[in-house]
Amino acid sequence: MEKKEQYRILIWLDKEVNGIYNKSNQDLIKNVGNIQLITVTDVKTCMIKIKEIKFKKTIIMVSAKLAQSLFKSFMNDLTDISIIPKIIVFTSKDTMKKIQKDPKDLIKFPFFKKNLVICQLGVLVNELQKESIYQPKTISKNINAIQGFTFDIVNSLNDLIIPNNLSSLTTLPKNSEIKDFNQFLIDTFSSNTDLKYLIEQTIDYQDIPLEILIKYWLRVYTIEPNFIKEMNKSLNDNKEKNNIYNTYIRVLYSALNKKIIKFYNNSTIFIGTKITKEEINKIQNNINNKKPNLPSCFCYNKAFISTFINDNLIDIFMEKVKLENNEFYSFFEIQKNDLIKAQSIPNVYIKEYSFTGEEEIIFFPFSCFEISSIEKKTNKKNKEYYHIGSIYLGKYEDIIQKQEKKVEEKKEEKKVEVKKEEKKVEVKKEEKKVEIKKKEEKKIPEEKYDLNFGINLIDLN
Repeated sequence: MEKKEQYRILIWLDKEVNGIYNKSNQDLIKNVGNIQLITVTDVKTCMIKIKEIKFKKTIIMVSAKLAQSLFKSFMNDLTDISIIPKIIVFTSKDTMKKIQKDPKDLIKFPFFKKNLVICQLGVLVNELQKESIYQPKTISKNINAIQGFTFDIVNSLNDLIIPNNLSSLTTLPKNSEIKDFNQFLIDTFSSNTDLKYLIEQTIDYQDIPLEILIKYWLRVYTIEPNFIKEMNKSLNDNKEKNNIYNTYIRVLYSALNKKIIKFYNNSTIFIGTKITKEEINKIQNNINNKKPNLPSCFCYNKAFISTFINDNLIDIFMEKVKLENNEFYSFFEIQKNDLIKAQSIPNVYIKEYSFTGEEEIIFFPFSCFEISSIEKKTNKKNKEYYHIGSIYLGKYEDIIQKQEKKVEEKKEEKKVEVKKEEKKVEVKKEEKKVEIKKKEEKKIPEEKYDLNFGINLIDLN
């Protein structure tokens, strides 16, 4: 027997929801196990209730008269919504047949086509009691935390080793790729029932709006501790172009570029990580050999970075993370950068997606930082660590584009200078010609002829 979906919340939207006839139906629905019934009489109130629900399985029952208005409001407020609901439109038998023949009048938004059931109210209540409402085929017809990070240190941007497919990591994946990644999450982290419950809400729907999908996937980041660990290991070690985790990166970049998720650039942030003696020496040498007016040292991450705002977490990091031979604790203190443009900040502030409400900021792979200082310090428990002062520069490709733009600007400036010099030469040539002509005119007197007598008249003036 096919497993039935268990929805936790049912919102009933109908102007007559509190009428005498519907009161009896409400009592019947409340007797159905595992359902929280919420009744509303207008679309505005319904949208307020929808926005309050976070990552829970939800059914929305709506009368046909209010359905189109609800769909429009839902699509207009996508950035404030964190659920993927099943929509059940109940209506009279005649209207239901009309909609089934030509659903275009009711359904103008792709997201609702696979999420929608249309039926009569009496049938709906009966099926809810049987709990088979959650199988759409039985009702009428369907309308089709602190992890540290791995980084490379270089003294020139030209030394950065960046994958050839970096530009493709900023394009939105196909629906089939999103569905495959959802299934991959369930299979890989099968022991996490919370993650499974979360992702099962998304797996059957390939047309989920990006505004909602991104919230579910950021929730995965906070709900499964091994997710970031496994993903970063794969991104650091796997050179393959079709790395499964690239789908996750592409969705995050797409959401960032469309300003669906919020970046963070409000204050100083901190990154805890382990560092080797060789890396310490490399940073110190680059800083000591700094050239005038040029950055001394760069570093960039190959995978995701979890950062935090509160520097008190430094002590927690040092307690939880164990060092191997030749390793030391280090903390990057990244200063706010007001010069950087918003679209060049590939990070996301995930407090609203976290179960614990942690003040955490995630930086995406291939973010670049300039290191300005390194200093050995001790915490309150006399444990040594290296404090690394740095500033965030931006996405690698944005930095390279800026450099290329500067090179092109210098080339153009050179061309302008060359043209100016060529023009000066031409002007001097013209001035020389004029000067020569004047001299010749002074040397050779102008001859005049008397047409009547054929005599040359010499003008000696």
